[in-house]
Amino acid sequence: MAGYLPFDESNLIALYEKVKISVVSFFFFFSFNSFILLVNLIIEKTYQFFLGSTYF
Repeated sequence: MAGYLPFDESNLIALYEKVKISVVSFFFFFSFNSFILLVNLIIEKTYQFFLGSTYF
């Protein structure tokens, strides 16, 4: 029974594709949201600089 897997090859390939897609979308989601957060912070700091505000 060494090397026996209860899956056939097509099911393993489908499972691998699902895991690969979910991992890529997971990292893209967080990297994209962190990018948007940084852009918003830069824009906010720029407006505060030009308006002379010392809010931060």
